Amino acid sequence: MKKYIISLVTFLAVAGLPGGAGAATVTELQTQLQALQSQLNQLNSGTAISSACANIVFSRNLKVGTSGADVKCLQQLLNKEVAGQVPQTGVFGVITKAAVIAFQEKYRAEVLAPSGLARGTGMVGLATRIKLNALLVVVATPVVAPVPVKTQSEMEIAAIAKASPAVVSINITKQVPEYEVGYEEVFSGGSSWSGLKVEIPVYKPTGRMVTKKVGAGSGFLITKDGYILTNKHVVADESAQYLVVASTGAQQAASVIYKDAQKDVAIIKIDGGDYPVLALGDSSTLQAGQPIIAIGNALGQFSNSVSLGIVSGLDRTIRAADANGVLETLEGVIQTNAAINPGNSGGPLLDLEARVVGINVAQVQGHDNISFSIPIDQVKPILKLAPGL
Repeated sequence: MKKYIISLVTFLAVAGLPGGAGAATVTELQTQLQALQSQLNQLNSGTAISSACANIVFSRNLKVGTSGADVKCLQQLLNKEVAGQVPQTGVFGVITKAAVIAFQEKYRAEVLAPSGLARGTGMVGLATRIKLNALLVVVATPVVAPVPVKTQSEMEIAAIAKASPAVVSINITKQVPEYEVGYEEVFSGGSSWSGLKVEIPVYKPTGRMVTKKVGAGSGFLITKDGYILTNKHVVADESAQYLVVASTGAQQAASVIYKDAQKDVAIIKIDGGDYPVLALGDSSTLQAGQPIIAIGNALGQFSNSVSLGIVSGLDRTIRAADANGVLETLEGVIQTNAAINPGNSGGPLLDLEARVVGINVAQVQGHDNISFSIPIDQVKPILKLAPGL
């Protein structure tokens, strides 16, 4: 397990333990959506009949007994312009005639033709048609469907459901010496206590090698043919084997494709195809206080664990030392208060659209609310260097 020199920051991969023990804010967005919703409601209230009157032009006289799409459009217009409910049958009946009379009375002061609007006839003639067509010009604007305003919780749940299938656990295994339990007497011959038979258990090598889980991390699929992003320190051991565990529980050996010399970023690959993938977002648009989601293999035991938080800070620089004392500097990283743990290394940091904005990499040892992620914009150029990508 790596430890940061400053503030005892630790990388999030589990290592060295047998069995695995390592934009605008939503409030602003919702305010904007609510304002848009209000505008759309106003628009809809004035254009509710537009779909029924699409491509309709009143070009003939309409009277009792007439039928057709233009009559149905007339009935909807009458319902909007005068009191009462006219059946929208498309047949000109006595109720429609009464509504036409009311319509003509309502606009009798408007002279739209030399003779003005017809009064009291109940027949749609030239003058009345002119007024009806003028109204259609106003209401024929296509209605925009209302935009549903989701709560932050609903957005988080949707993003988690969308992203989780593409997040994987990475188990690190190695060939290690096998030991067995034996017993040795505490008091050897010649001791004043040699008459007492006291034995203690001791571990003795058997001379055999066994495959054992020695660490764990996380990753996420970025291509349908099995390329996975993770941290370099998760797959640093050249003598280890790496087993990818999908969200479904399916397991598959992975090969290390690329480890970046400058960034704590690595790419591994599994065989197969048609895998779910995560879209890469834009970390340059992140703002302090913005909600984020972390998913990963917490403690190397709890795959696809989810934690929520916010962006606590941006453009941080931290230094780390691995178990051998080799220092590593991570610049421009994202600070978050999401509860990420050992084992989360290499997992995605997501926005509320399920887009990757960072790779979880480290936490401050002994503190639950200070963690760090590599911005995804630092990772994008690295993808061009990996063979096959």
